[in-house]
Amino acid sequence: MRKRLAVASDDFGMALVMTLMIMSVGAIIITTLVIVTVFNTGFSAKSRADMRVLASADSGIDMIMGLLDGKTYADLSTVCGPMNYVINNDTVVVTTKYEVVSGTGTTTTTCPTSSQITRTLTVQSTATSTNVPVANEIVSRTVEAVLYATPEEVPLDKAIFSEATTTVTSNTTIQESTSGAKDAFIYTNGGFNCETQDAIEGSIYAAHGDVYFKNDCDIKLSVWASGTVMFDSGTVVDGDVYSASTADPAINIQNTNAEVLGSIISNGSIKLDAEVGGNVVSLANKIDMYSKTVVTKNAHAALKLTMNNGALISGNAASNTEIATTNDNKNKVTGTATAPIIGAKLTAGSKVIGTASRPSIAGLPAALGYPTEVVAPPREQFPYLTMNADDIALWQADGYKVTETTACDSPAALNAINSADYGDQGKALVIFKGCTKPVYFAQHSNLSVKGNLGLVSTSGFHVDNQVDIATTVTGTRPELVWMVPADSPNITWGPTTEASQTTPVCTSTATRTTSTGVTQDLYFQKFKVKGVDMFAYTPCEFQQDTGWDTNSDPWTGQIYSGTVDLHNSFDMQMSTIGIPSNADKTPALTKPANMQLISRYDLFN
Repeated sequence: MRKRLAVASDDFGMALVMTLMIMSVGAIIITTLVIVTVFNTGFSAKSRADMRVLASADSGIDMIMGLLDGKTYADLSTVCGPMNYVINNDTVVVTTKYEVVSGTGTTTTTCPTSSQITRTLTVQSTATSTNVPVANEIVSRTVEAVLYATPEEVPLDKAIFSEATTTVTSNTTIQESTSGAKDAFIYTNGGFNCETQDAIEGSIYAAHGDVYFKNDCDIKLSVWASGTVMFDSGTVVDGDVYSASTADPAINIQNTNAEVLGSIISNGSIKLDAEVGGNVVSLANKIDMYSKTVVTKNAHAALKLTMNNGALISGNAASNTEIATTNDNKNKVTGTATAPIIGAKLTAGSKVIGTASRPSIAGLPAALGYPTEVVAPPREQFPYLTMNADDIALWQADGYKVTETTACDSPAALNAINSADYGDQGKALVIFKGCTKPVYFAQHSNLSVKGNLGLVSTSGFHVDNQVDIATTVTGTRPELVWMVPADSPNITWGPTTEASQTTPVCTSTATRTTSTGVTQDLYFQKFKVKGVDMFAYTPCEFQQDTGWDTNSDPWTGQIYSGTVDLHNSFDMQMSTIGIPSNADKTPALTKPANMQLISRYDLFN
């Protein structure tokens, strides 16, 4: 018979301990679950509150931007903080800090007056919640935004603008922007030389110099010079020719293949052996006409009018002193000849002994001064384009993503351009910093333009081989800007004949010459451009050397340079390029402020 063994008292103790341990572990787990659940509930509540409060703070920025829409500079005085309101049960406080123009600098204020010009506006919007349940705390978030006033851009309307005498050579063509526009204007604050069979589909303005047509040139509008105008070729001008010079001669057109379809007007004397489709007037001197001269309208000379060997005036002829004929071979005035003395052998529709007033000529520029005198073309200020913090902000306001680089040499410079960040709006501004030599392209280079692109260097650019410029953009032509800022090293600005204007003065080429080119210049050996418009700006020299690849587009855009040197079949087409920083720095208070957001970010409280 089996006997049950007695249970030892120690076994009861062990069981109790194990039971208590298991119960303790369970209690710990349950407690932890409760704590975690409570924490997560509180954390979730705080996270939801954070998101809501951030949205409430953002609403303050949106509110200010809505209030700014369409406001003039004067109206900005009505958009000022602090502003307080409640949204989503959160209290929102919006503050404003304006930077306004003060004298030659700026100052800050919470609210501008209606007579102050704003540069920038910094807005802070802080939203604060009530006590968040479970989390048992108050949540606060702040959003800050910076907006920049973007005054109206000042248009640049010349195909080529130069501060010095400009020479174009070797079959250069400057085309109009579109058929019939005739807007490929060349303006110089010096003179202009047309060397070899060049075509310019616009007007030429030489504000402080002479105009010389050495070879056959085709000018689709007019020529206006402060100095003399000389044709040594069969040049054709579809418009007028004006000279403010008092020289003898002021206008000299003695090539029988030359033609002016408009009028010829000068202060000094005129020598003519060509066809003129309009009037010929010397306001203060004589006119000499030779055998091949044909004037479709009228001629008037302050002094003697001489017709030589078969000259023809189809309208009226007048002189304040005498109409004379030489080699009396069919010199003829179809209309009326009027002068105190008239050559007996002149054939005229009628003759009047006396004087006649100058002919009325329609369509002349208001600034020309006719019929009193011919004044020089109004001097225009060479644009002062810089790239300081305010200028950069204007580019940013226009959507440009800014990249700064110290990659000045080849091939790093090209790599920096090709890897530039174009941002959300497809625009990039690459600023080269710390370069002591021109930004250098040594090899045959492929420059990729993925959207509007600005390249800025205070030391200039030197392309020592062909550069192929192409775009990846379809459906539109992006813009490429090459810029040497006006306040770059080795450039000062001096006085001009106009008290309110200045002119760039670059130190000598010798002092700026380095092993990889001349600083502050834009030098391009050869181009191949496809689908890209370009703008070049330097107060020093722009030089295009050996020309264009035969498969290239023309340089479509504009060139603004202290000196312009074009060689070897430079083909150009006018296209106006927008420069965001070329804005009216002293806008009228009634002009739209056009406040543009350039940054927006959260501040951690």
